[in-house]
Amino acid sequence: MTNQLSRRINAFYRHVVPQRCLGALWGTMLPLMLLLLTACGNDGTFRINGQIENFGTGNLRVVYYADGAVQSVNAPAVDGKFAMTGRIDKPVLARIYTGNGVIAGRLIARPGETIEATFNITDPSAMSVSGDDDSERLAKFLKENSESFKSNDAAAINSAIDKYVRDNRSRLASGVLMADFYRFNGYERQANELIGLLDDKVTAVATLNGTVQMLQPLIVPADSLRLESMRLYCRGDSLQLIDPRKSARTLVMITDASSRCSDSVKAALSVLARDARSGRLLIADISCDPDTASWLASLKSASASAKDSTALNHRQFPRLWSPAPFNILSGEAIPAGRQPWFVVADSTGTVHYCGPSVSAARDAATTR
Repeated sequence: MTNQLSRRINAFYRHVVPQRCLGALWGTMLPLMLLLLTACGNDGTFRINGQIENFGTGNLRVVYYADGAVQSVNAPAVDGKFAMTGRIDKPVLARIYTGNGVIAGRLIARPGETIEATFNITDPSAMSVSGDDDSERLAKFLKENSESFKSNDAAAINSAIDKYVRDNRSRLASGVLMADFYRFNGYERQANELIGLLDDKVTAVATLNGTVQMLQPLIVPADSLRLESMRLYCRGDSLQLIDPRKSARTLVMITDASSRCSDSVKAALSVLARDARSGRLLIADISCDPDTASWLASLKSASASAKDSTALNHRQFPRLWSPAPFNILSGEAIPAGRQPWFVVADSTGTVHYCGPSVSAARDAATTR
């Protein structure tokens, strides 16, 4: 029955469809069929076959952003070797972490790629990779600048990245270098400029939008800002008004438990204690601690270890707490970038310093 049906179909095509049309039809259909077969074979899956040197056996996590959310794939490693697969519809920056959160490597992955990569957990510049052009470019850059990375020479690292980014603004490798290797501390303005040079697709893949928002407070000129009065929660279970018009100088410190008890902050405060006691300087320490219990505990620790504990409890040195000091200061047009953060203003509210340097804040607070 099947053979008879087949003969009838063939006879139909021989009599109804001319041979020259069959040839043209086949010539049109073949490329289309190949295209469909290729599309079916590439479902957006990427694969990483990796080796983490100096790691041994343990659990890894490969983290990347896709489908509007952070994706995390577990990848057990045996003697440092691991393999993982993921599904994406566009290039991603994939970061590889150990079980305790230490980053072991990073690379660019695209749909349909199989990447062979070797990382060294003690030396981020010792990376070799094949299977993705931008990942190979990243590995080459790290190898060429390995001495700077080993010595942690921030100036040399940033200078090399600066040149690479300016020459490769549309390369995804440039985005990875800015996201994970550029040394931002003290180079915030330069970093903001370099990120602004990158193509939009590069900043999107390297998830640099959050970095740009973080950098903005660090590059705002201090003399364009004003410190207004604000009312915050104090240790006496009440609200206290901080008004810069009532002191020749006002130093606002945004701290957490760690930075509040740091040697550099305590040393600066001991220098400023005399001006605070004389009434010429108001030092307002605004806590970023998550709750009042940890805040009060850190105050006790800071006072116990201070050379002049009386200065830390002076009325010119109010200790304040807020659940969202960043928002409060932003509402007053004072941006804050990290902890510790310092703002120094005169009696007119004009800001003379705004930034992360305790020594610069001390100098601005003592300048007449």
